[in-house]
Amino acid sequence: MHRDNQSVLLDVQVVGTRVALSEAYHVKRNKYLIPDLLKQINPNSSAVVAAVTLSYRGTWASGSVAALIDVGLGRHDLKMMTIRCLQGGLRAFQVHQKTTAMRPRHL
Repeated sequence: MHRDNQSVLLDVQVVGTRVALSEAYHVKRNKYLIPDLLKQINPNSSAVVAAVTLSYRGTWASGSVAALIDVGLGRHDLKMMTIRCLQGGLRAFQVHQKTTAMRPRHL
């Protein structure tokens, strides 16, 4: 993705509820804040690097929302991404339920 001759790198992750959103966001973002790596992304200008982190329940890391709005996405876009995340979580749950064998109970 490019914006005004800048490269924009968005690395997306969906996390579970046992992970602090802000911590997951910062760990993911810090992986890209290496000067040599940023030069490889765009040698002619600075690169914008952001982690996009949300939980499978649709809760966003605040830094992710700010980054997406900064690159030009609107509230409607965020709403649609939240819905898609929830749909994916529901689908994963349905597949899990269908493929997990249950042993019959003996009374």
